[in-house]
Amino acid sequence: MNKDDAIAQWVSIVTNADKSHQDEPTDLWGTQGVRRIDHPCRTRWWSDSTYANTPVSCRIWAGASQTSGASVYKLGPLSRLLWRVSRGNFWRTGTTVRRNMPAATDSVVWAVFLVLALSVVLKVDGASYRERPKSADVLKGDTVTLHCTIDGLPPSEMVQWYGPPDMRHISSGNVIAKRFKGRYRILGDTSRGEHNLQILRAANSDEGEYRCSTLSLDETADATLTVVVPLSGPPDIIGDTAPRKAGQGLMLTCTSVGGRPPPRLTWYNGTRPYKLPDDAFKEGINKGEVMLNLVIPYLTKWDNGANLSCKADQGFPSLVKPRTAVKVLNVRYPPTVTVTPKSSRVMEGESLNVTCHVDSNPPADVDWRKVGHALPFRVDNRGQVLHLDRVSSSDAGIYQCIAENGIPPDGYGTFTLEVLFTPRIRQTFDTKVSVLYGQDGFSLECVAEGNPRPQVRWRRQNTELYMGNPLVLSPVNYDVEGKYACVASSPGFASVDKETFIDVVGKGM
Repeated sequence: MNKDDAIAQWVSIVTNADKSHQDEPTDLWGTQGVRRIDHPCRTRWWSDSTYANTPVSCRIWAGASQTSGASVYKLGPLSRLLWRVSRGNFWRTGTTVRRNMPAATDSVVWAVFLVLALSVVLKVDGASYRERPKSADVLKGDTVTLHCTIDGLPPSEMVQWYGPPDMRHISSGNVIAKRFKGRYRILGDTSRGEHNLQILRAANSDEGEYRCSTLSLDETADATLTVVVPLSGPPDIIGDTAPRKAGQGLMLTCTSVGGRPPPRLTWYNGTRPYKLPDDAFKEGINKGEVMLNLVIPYLTKWDNGANLSCKADQGFPSLVKPRTAVKVLNVRYPPTVTVTPKSSRVMEGESLNVTCHVDSNPPADVDWRKVGHALPFRVDNRGQVLHLDRVSSSDAGIYQCIAENGIPPDGYGTFTLEVLFTPRIRQTFDTKVSVLYGQDGFSLECVAEGNPRPQVRWRRQNTELYMGNPLVLSPVNYDVEGKYACVASSPGFASVDKETFIDVVGKGM
């Protein structure tokens, strides 16, 4: 059997295809021993007598097809060749592999071994993807399936799966490569073109790009698998957590360690996210540690009690929930006081309550005082509530609430009390007033008080004649002698009066 026939026989056994000939390798690297060639496998028969009767063979690792008629093997993107040289030196000149001056007795045997599954199919028209693999997410330790269905495949053609690392060959048809056996398997009805890749107990090393392809298709279908490792716990909030005074600043750091992929950290004030500069995010010195700084340059009273939360979100809500850490701010600030009501108008004899509302942290001590006076004895000072019982006209005035919590300044608030009462005529004249006859003029003033301020007039007895106040009599004679009444009137109250007798004395009859 000649060399050509021998190779044809071997190719027929291995690939059930025609022999290959009249071509040569296009890339060879390494000098001796095992060589790998990342290109289509082509074998050239030389006429050199040195190679007479030398069996030469080319065996393909994976992903090869032979085009009908041309007898040329076409390899997939990850196909590999192994060249084994038992003796002799070889080198590369151009695109030809030649032997360097072999001795006549040298025995050179070239053997290329099938390392992975061999897939040799005839290229056909009409094959197409019915279902392409879709990118998927899986929790570490769980099972995930990447679906791939190709229509129009002849029975002899095999579907290939490739994956991480570096698009390693995973399977040909239903046959799983050795390194992937155990956790990988092909599911589905292969007669219908279904070649679904299932991965059991997903590990970190399973993450990456996967490809489902066949050599009868010029296109490939890729998908990304993400293996999610959940966080071991919520993030930590680190910083000065002691109570702060209003006006001071605050810096906190949210730290999360572990998890795959690393979480995205976000600071919130209640439900409102903070907008932070890019340099607020940092990677820690430990592997898998991420940090996000929050700087509040000026705290206010409104920050007291705020829920500052840091959320760590890995971005896969269907697999893992975000983890959150919360810190409640304690901001100390001086009292602010609001008094209700601010003022009040009451009838004499009524009672009322006045409340001093204090906003402070810590809580303040509250006291009441009347501006310019001591508190009336009928006042019950009950801390924030001032109780005035059966008020009188003397209770009218301005009251002040003072709140103090040790953080200056103290807080102040005021309340104004107005008391309505009936007119009262003061004792400024006697019941009988003597006036000298012939006096050019005489006046008598009536003083009255009340709220509203009363109108004061004089009226002579048994007449409806009203005179102003003070009462003026001029000239003084016996005609003006008689009883006069001082009348004080206020809206909403009955009028009050006080009488006096004007006695004219002097010139006899």
